[in-house]
Order: sequence, then structure tokens, then C-alpha cells
Amino acid sequence: MRVLVVGGAGYYGRRVLAALAQVPGVEAHAAGRRGPVIVDLADSTTFSAFSGFDAVVGCHDSVGVASDAAVAWCVAQGLVWLDMGADAQSVERLLALEPAGPGLALVGVGLFPGLSTALAVEAASATGRPDRVEIGVRLAALSGAGRGLCDLMVALLARPSVWTLGGRRLTGPALGPGRYVDFLGAGPAWARRVGLADAPLLPAATGAGDAAIRLALRPRWLGPLLVLAAGMVRLAGPLRPALLRVIGWQLRLVRGWLLKRRPATVEITAVAEPGGATARLACPDGQRATAAAVAATIALLQAEKRRPAGLHPLTDVLPPDALLRATQALDASVVVELPSVGGR
Repeated sequence: MRVLVVGGAGYYGRRVLAALAQVPGVEAHAAGRRGPVIVDLADSTTFSAFSGFDAVVGCHDSVGVASDAAVAWCVAQGLVWLDMGADAQSVERLLALEPAGPGLALVGVGLFPGLSTALAVEAASATGRPDRVEIGVRLAALSGAGRGLCDLMVALLARPSVWTLGGRRLTGPALGPGRYVDFLGAGPAWARRVGLADAPLLPAATGAGDAAIRLALRPRWLGPLLVLAAGMVRLAGPLRPALLRVIGWQLRLVRGWLLKRRPATVEITAVAEPGGATARLACPDGQRATAAAVAATIALLQAEKRRPAGLHPLTDVLPPDALLRATQALDASVVVELPSVGGR
């Protein structure tokens, strides 16, 4: 199976290529605006470079670059597209597409969204038909990050949070109300409602009428700073674009340069009600776990004899439990707890 990684020279792209090298029968190559395979997602004339590959992984900056045209091209040509976009607006836009053709596009591939959605589906399955599903993500913010992830954090401050209530999509402040979430190995932490990419994926994946995603930072003292930054952005008025540029520059300096080699610990908890069915995940290196989840997706697709056509959320096509197990096989440091009812 020949796989092309768009953004393969980037922060996550290099890790995805390394993870794909562990999958037997997979030959992976990098693509980008420069390099041996040239692809510019803003220029459809470069999409012919996808020819000759079986699958394409979109490992690019989903905030700054739209993949819609590339997704449609791959589906029309019978290829598989794996979208790693973690921007809620980008995911919502992709889910509204109806690309025609024999190919397959999977949305929500990676750690969150991706394994987080798989945890939510497992928790929801334990309740039968849940009324409410929530995901909590706790990550170490003082860790390395590429430019795309820094831009995602800026977008998180600039855009409204998104959640579903009674089947209706609602929006609110960038950082909404908080509650304590119990994370595996880390205990309870105060997590605020945000607009990460799982928000539009959860209702369809779990059937829950109420769905939301929450974010907590490690160390804890970064939480109030995030709230302060969101408040400054909200009140900045005409200075808002300039303030967001400054925040973005600071993030790239700290996370993209000073801390670029420091891994991010990540804990994810999914809870379904009624019943309190809970599924949890923890990993010491979120970057490596993200890459392992992408490679696990490719490995499972490679084993599938029949695949649906069109665009689908990841968990609609691949069994969540198989995805979690395949990820653990590639990254043994990922710990999964599935699912417990009524707490630990």
C-alpha cells in the first residue's frame, strides 16, 4: 500500500512517516510545497501528484489551508483520504461535503479527534442509547508543537465554543463553563467547554442529543492564563487581529522552538449518560500517539476487503475497539481503560 503524507516534512508529518514505517506492506512518502513530491492544497493542478498512491494523509495546517478540493479529487479518483484536521470549523465543513466517486475520505483521524471519538463510542455503547456524551482532554501545554498546532490554539481563543443540546448545534464563548473531569492516572481536573473538532463528530458517532468537549491544561496554573487570554481577545475590539498575531508568535517561539523536543502528555476521558459509562486513555507522548493512531488506521484499512465510498467519520467505518488496540500495538505506552460503569 503506497501512502502519501501531505505535510510530511512538518512537525507531525515526520512522526506519521516514522509510524507508517512500522506497518508491514506500507510504503510511505512525504509531499509538500517543496520536495520530491510537490502538492499545494490551494492549487488543484498539483493534485495529479496523488496518482500512483493508494492513500493520502492530510497532515497539514487545517486552520490555514482547506483540504476540501483535495478530498473531492481523491474520492473521485478512487483513492483513500485520511484527514487529521483538528479544527472544528474545518471538520464541520468537510462533513457537509458530498464528494462523488469510488474513493473513501475519513474525517477525524488521529488522537483528538480520532481515538477520543473512539472512546466516546465505546462509552456510548455501554449505555445502549446515551442522552449525553462528553469528552475531556487534558494535555501538557508546555511541550513542543508545530506551526499548525500553534495556529489551532490561537483559533481556539478566537472562535466560539461549539456543543449540541437537544440535538441543536449551539455556540458560545471560546471558553465555556467548566466542570471537573476524572482523568486516568491524573485524577480530577477542571475542564472548560471548547470548540475542538470532536464537537461536530460526537452527535452522529454516538447518537447522543447532548454532546460537548472540554479542555484542561497541565500544569494547572496554565488554566487561568488561558481564561485571561480568551478574555483579552474577546475585549480587544479592533486590536483583536494584532493581539492574535502576538499570541501566535509567542506560541511558536515557546512551543515551536524552545520546547520543540518536549513531548506532550495527554489524557482523554469520555463519559456517557445515563449510567456514567466511562472510557479513558493516557499517553506520555501525545505526538507519538497521534502518529500511531494514523498508522493504525492505515493498517486496518489495508486489511479491509471492502470499503464504503464517499466521506465518512472515522468511527463509522472502522470499529473503535480495533482502532484502539491497533494503536496500542504500535505505541505500547498508550494506556486504555474500557469502559467502566458508574465510575472506577
